[in-house]
Amino acid sequence: MTVHHIVGAAVPRKEGWDKVTGAARYVDDMILPGMLHGATVRSTVARGKIKKIKFGAGISWNEYVVVSAKDIPGKNCIALILDDQPCLAAETVNHAEEPILLLAHTDRHKLRKAVEVISIEYEALPSVHTLDESEQRSAIIWGTDNTFKSFLVEKGDVDALWKEAAHIVEGEYFTGAQEQLYIENNGMIAAFDPENGVTVWGSLHDRGARRAAGDEVRPSRENDLRPHGRHGRNDQAPSFANAPSYRGEQRWKDSRRRD
Repeated sequence: MTVHHIVGAAVPRKEGWDKVTGAARYVDDMILPGMLHGATVRSTVARGKIKKIKFGAGISWNEYVVVSAKDIPGKNCIALILDDQPCLAAETVNHAEEPILLLAHTDRHKLRKAVEVISIEYEALPSVHTLDESEQRSAIIWGTDNTFKSFLVEKGDVDALWKEAAHIVEGEYFTGAQEQLYIENNGMIAAFDPENGVTVWGSLHDRGARRAAGDEVRPSRENDLRPHGRHGRNDQAPSFANAPSYRGEQRWKDSRRRD
């Protein structure tokens, strides 16, 4: 009988051959009839109240679909650990690059110009940019002390261990941000069908977040394209693809620079 050892053996990736040969399908490879392309208008301030949104001249705005928070038929929320992140900011923005508007057009090249001529006026609110500022509590922007979550782990007698330890090393450590070298930018495609509801295609892998975001709006089903190897900050795309009430096909995709 042949014995197969998994530990220490090279295991081929299931999707590896398709990726290296170019056969793998991604969001950019899918074109549906009459599909709209989507773009996002995001905040340029760290924190503030939205006072006015101005749509600039030189754009035929009647050609575009414009979606704001008031157009979302379900709960304006991306379901993550807490229900504290809106799909689109309604009155207040809480971080830079927070999405405020969605634009859609049949010609994706016109979207960039449209995003550029939209200007948003804010009333500035206090913001916190570092851990030190948060701990100083000069500005409280979350709860009573700027603490998102607290965990207490107790095991054994710590004080007794300190007395027995030959050396105690104490200090603060800082690490930089991490970003995965993913293959494709953040993107989703959604298609509406009167009988089946909304079908969503995407290269993302967070199925739980997708379902929570999609079912909040209307019945939906997902079809995975090739995972592109990115981690974190990938929960907005499915919500954006599902949020507008446009009954047709649409594709939402971040640019490489933005993503």
